[in-house]
Amino acid sequence: MKKKYLIAMGVSLAMLMTGCSSFSEIHEMTMLDKGDKQTSSQSSDEEKDMDSEEDNEETDNKNDDNNDNGNKDDDNNQGDTARELSQAELSEFEDMFSDLKYEAFIDYGFADVTEIPWDDVVYYESENLWTPADDEKENIYLDTVGKTVDEYLGMIVYVEQSKLEEFCLTYTGTDYSNAKFPLTWLYIPECDAYFYEVTDASDPTYSVLSGIVNDTTYTVEILDPAYDYNKSRTFTFIKDGDDVKVISNIIHWEEGADNSYTFDSEIYGESTIYTYGTTAYLIAHGNQQGYIYTTYSGHEMTSIDDIYFFDFNADGIKDILVVGDSNEGPTITVTYSNGRYYSNWLTGLDDAINDGIDGDLTEDNLKAFLLKYGSNGSYSSYKEAYSQVAYIRDLDDYEYNYGLQDLDEDGMPELIIKKVEGSWFRIDVYSFEDDYAVRVASLAATQDTLETEEIDEYENVTLGQIDMSLTYEELISELDG
Repeated sequence: MKKKYLIAMGVSLAMLMTGCSSFSEIHEMTMLDKGDKQTSSQSSDEEKDMDSEEDNEETDNKNDDNNDNGNKDDDNNQGDTARELSQAELSEFEDMFSDLKYEAFIDYGFADVTEIPWDDVVYYESENLWTPADDEKENIYLDTVGKTVDEYLGMIVYVEQSKLEEFCLTYTGTDYSNAKFPLTWLYIPECDAYFYEVTDASDPTYSVLSGIVNDTTYTVEILDPAYDYNKSRTFTFIKDGDDVKVISNIIHWEEGADNSYTFDSEIYGESTIYTYGTTAYLIAHGNQQGYIYTTYSGHEMTSIDDIYFFDFNADGIKDILVVGDSNEGPTITVTYSNGRYYSNWLTGLDDAINDGIDGDLTEDNLKAFLLKYGSNGSYSSYKEAYSQVAYIRDLDDYEYNYGLQDLDEDGMPELIIKKVEGSWFRIDVYSFEDDYAVRVASLAATQDTLETEEIDEYENVTLGQIDMSLTYEELISELDG
């Protein structure tokens, strides 16, 4: 049986790459780290070679003709020659879509082929793109990430750049250089290939509900009961004999939604949060980018009443505040930006807000409580921004210590925060940039490595060179001075 694979970074590598200091934080990173992938893809998109636009004009025109396929009441402008697919044809497509190369394009949404999320596509392509690493390439990978053979999970695989480009041209009809969300696996230049670690997982099954064909262009409605909580999708493609080229895949997130809240996310761009009872998902670029938490201190919300968006941790990125009801009364849960994706690992913040606001959980009351420093989310100095960051950390229920030190010798100190979590220490480093406190480094350490751990973002700087002994009160006093 053909199988999908679950891409799973080893725990130690996850800590290395993200600074996660506990298994719970690694889990949150796994749930939400797509934001990081999307962001890095968007930033690199400006550097893409756009000389191939004219070569792809025909494909782009086909995409434009089918941009309305997200409307399920529209027959995709198929014209007079369009006809409905028979049950036999629908069954044939169900069999065909069981091939991994098609599953790759069905599980994730894209309005046109330039918006295909290649991280997710390559996830499925074990038979068409992956090559298990031999001993030589395995050693190259392990040397690159600083791991030993005993420290990774599953198996190491790689995708050659040339094979990825050929696959893209074959199944989308466009050049890979046009991808807005290219593959973000670890690229190793000496191999001209992308590497990752994978473990085995199970297969989904699709139901092809209905469809229309016009000449060689097909538009079918597909349901995957095991994925995206029963949301159907409209999949459009060209099939001429055995040759298949995808056009678009629109997931209907609005199905079954109670409410939707659209906002401009500095991480993902235009985004929408759909709520289904007390479940909420952040959707951008047609795909789920994150789960919005509706649980605090083990208490579940019984309803979602409103969602607010404003930046309270001074990084210039709007955070997400969900207000609702619970068995204990009105409550709030917070999903906040750490600069790369959304998280909720400040586990005590929800309780602090619920306990600290005397009155309704309105947006004005929340801002009055959370925005203690600066001017309504704006900061005129590093002192204001760092004070705001530390204030939010102090509301949490973990132990924190702080330091101020000019690590890059530019005349302005960085803010260093040490979080104590059992035998682990999580260290975050903030710099004042463009009127906000930007997290520039995050790493984990143990008591044994707390003195010797290097901060890669700063040359020849180890944690042992930094005084991180200040309490919150001492830090605020120093910043006020």
